[in-house]
Amino acid sequence: MWYILLLLPFLLTTHQSHEFHVALGRMAVEGNQVVLQMRMFQDDLELGLQGYYEDEEIRLKVDTATDSLFTAYVNEKLVIKHGGEVLSGVVATSGEDLLYGYPVWWFSLTYEASAPIEGLEIDNQVLMEVFEDQQNILRITYYPADEEKMYYMVRGDSEIEIDF
Repeated sequence: MWYILLLLPFLLTTHQSHEFHVALGRMAVEGNQVVLQMRMFQDDLELGLQGYYEDEEIRLKVDTATDSLFTAYVNEKLVIKHGGEVLSGVVATSGEDLLYGYPVWWFSLTYEASAPIEGLEIDNQVLMEVFEDQQNILRITYYPADEEKMYYMVRGDSEIEIDF
């Protein structure tokens, strides 16, 4: 019985659920290129993909199949427009990590516009169809000016327009 007391902290930290739902994004814009890195809790993203594809068997793995599933999902839920043109993201890299002991998943995506980017329209509804309290935070850096802006998006207030 005493060994259960020794294992209790380990069991609580490994099976503990997080209390909030957030996706963090860092975007760099230069010329006609956009690079976006997104991080979100693994269990949240799995639920989002399972609902999107109506397949409860989806589990995240570091492979091209997961990248492909995420690419289709994110291009619908995170719409980036330049001059009315919808930019499609392509996953460049992805992986798993820990954030304060919680499993998270990250993706780096690249986008290319047909002309130099001077402004963007963004509608970030990632995981908002799953969680009413989903919060998406997006930090955008515009180069070469090294101008940085940060945005907070929630259900019902997920759209921004930015000029550089």
